[in-house]
Amino acid sequence: MNTAFYTSSTGTIQIQKGLDVIANNIANVSTYGYKPSSVSFSDLIHTKMKGMGENLTVGHGAKLQKTDVLFEQGSFVPTGRMLDYAIADRNGFFRVVSETGEVGYTRDGNFNLQEMANGSFILVSSQGGYICDPDNNPIIIDNPEKLDETILNIGVFSFPNVDGLLRSEGSFFTATEVSGAPQISNVEIKRGVLEASGVNLASEVTDVIHIQRAFQMNARMVQISDEVVQTINNLR
Repeated sequence: MNTAFYTSSTGTIQIQKGLDVIANNIANVSTYGYKPSSVSFSDLIHTKMKGMGENLTVGHGAKLQKTDVLFEQGSFVPTGRMLDYAIADRNGFFRVVSETGEVGYTRDGNFNLQEMANGSFILVSSQGGYICDPDNNPIIIDNPEKLDETILNIGVFSFPNVDGLLRSEGSFFTATEVSGAPQISNVEIKRGVLEASGVNLASEVTDVIHIQRAFQMNARMVQISDEVVQTINNLR
């Protein structure tokens, strides 16, 4: 019964991790430019039962093998706001540099203006950090009152392997050796619109139901295994 207990307990732990990923997707259903993650499970090693025939094997549960970010082009939401931008290509990202110098990449084009000491303004992301131009410099706006007439030189960067990007926080990603170095891209940028979250709420709710049932089954097996062990101990 120890095998059944540990197999089912392993399953509950790993399924909980998968549920956390889905819950994070649902929490970002309204986050502009957010790309959802999908989970993949795999079986742990199987072993043969001694004295029970060559074809009888027993499993040892499952594990969360990986999570994949779904970089699909989201729909465009018109806002009419001149500081809202959307990239018309799934492989494009805005480059953001934080106050501490950390570099991130996002598809959330909900930008704002931040006043500097000299009275001019720089373009910043909704979560802080300045937006880069194609040369990785801050984008400076001298006269925000004429923003409608000003064409901002916003840089868009792409990667040789977008699936190699590492999610850092929310809709932000960081480059890795797997993703390759960022490259300037000439894709279209739409102004006055935002890219909606890529989360399909109906699909996520369906996944929650499936994964909850798997969790309940494993939790029930833990309870049954514990009850059987207690019954055997009471017979001694």
